[in-house]
Amino acid sequence: MPNKDLCEKDLLRVPAVFASLVNLLLFDNKNVIQPEQIRYLDFSAHFFSIVAFIRFIMM
Repeated sequence: MPNKDLCEKDLLRVPAVFASLVNLLLFDNKNVIQPEQIRYLDFSAHFFSIVAFIRFIMM
């Protein structure tokens, strides 16, 4: 069933689906987040900066 996880991740990349889910879970289904407000970040590009920052804080 490894395809199930990939399908769920692909579905969450659709701004309308993600916004609806966030509104349902966090805002009692009120339209707080609009699909036009969703911006995706390439987390892998920022990962090493985040790790370095955490290590700096932990020192």
